[in-house]
Amino acid sequence: MKKIALTLEVLKIISENGNRFTSTTEIHHILERKGIIEEGKAARKRLQRLLNDLKDYGYIESKTDEAKGKIPQEWRINLRQLPYFISYSEKELISLLTLTSFVPEKYRNLPVLKPAFSAIDRLGVMVEETKREKAKESFKSLPIPVERFTHLSEKEVELIFKAIIENKGLVISYEGKAAFEIFPIKIFTYNGVFYLSALKGNDPSKYRTYQLPKLKAIAMTNREIPLFYYRLYKDTFFAFKENPFLMKVELPADYAEGFEKDKLPILYSTQYHIEIEGNKAISYIVGFTGKRFASWLLFDEIINMEPADEKAINIAKEKRLRKKYSNLSYSLKQNREKFREFAKDVKTIIEMKEELTRNLNKLRKF
Repeated sequence: MKKIALTLEVLKIISENGNRFTSTTEIHHILERKGIIEEGKAARKRLQRLLNDLKDYGYIESKTDEAKGKIPQEWRINLRQLPYFISYSEKELISLLTLTSFVPEKYRNLPVLKPAFSAIDRLGVMVEETKREKAKESFKSLPIPVERFTHLSEKEVELIFKAIIENKGLVISYEGKAAFEIFPIKIFTYNGVFYLSALKGNDPSKYRTYQLPKLKAIAMTNREIPLFYYRLYKDTFFAFKENPFLMKVELPADYAEGFEKDKLPILYSTQYHIEIEGNKAISYIVGFTGKRFASWLLFDEIINMEPADEKAINIAKEKRLRKKYSNLSYSLKQNREKFREFAKDVKTIIEMKEELTRNLNKLRKF
């Protein structure tokens, strides 16, 4: 019985270090402190024999084949043999519980996430109840009032994720039309709407994005595509082209007030530089042609927009922005041409808002 208890304690100690190795000396010291094993060479030899036996059975593995001189052997759990024999520290468990709070509640029932939440809840019982409760609610994301949301079929989402992870084709119908095969790459969300990026057929030139609520997943196929295409498109989102260019946006200074100089806020996801000049904050950003980007910028209290100047282009070069935006130009002329194209879309959107203003003004009669 004592040997069984010692074996379990040794496995527990080693498992607490996860994938890291634990030395024989460290294991011995922990067992001594717990009163499970005595001091001295005899006890050390007994422990060494036990560790060797566990290694022979394949339950643990050593860093080296044998101890060298005064350097003790180091051990870790062989997860291929004991895939579930692993433990977590309280710090790790609290981190996992906190991680769950970063997932919006409306997404937590997705089939691909349910097993993870179940596993974390099961492990979380080892954390004191109040800490567990607070960790799970320690982060909240407040959606903006215009954020959209679309309902999803849990079974279809599960099938789509399975096809993505197993690198298989998927037969779908879209907007009620005839079924066809795609090779899904990833699901992404934009402004609360879920999209699926995929290759239509196995032609890499036919990259497409589909709105998930308009898509019906029918069956997974046995066909595969090379992982090259996954790596090629994993960071691509919408299929339509938006040409990047450099520009500056002027905002009221209070957008960046109260921050330390080296911790000024990123006001836009494509911002690569920001300055405070008097009563305004100037955000240097990568803009995109097309109404989608223009409509988002107009949410803010923008004072002015300008095309990039030489200074903006030099900063972009220093930041090596072309590594992220491969078709970005550092040409002053090309950036100004794209800015003019962008400005036309801004004017069109403003005209729509002016029409709304006129309609609102009519309400005064009532």
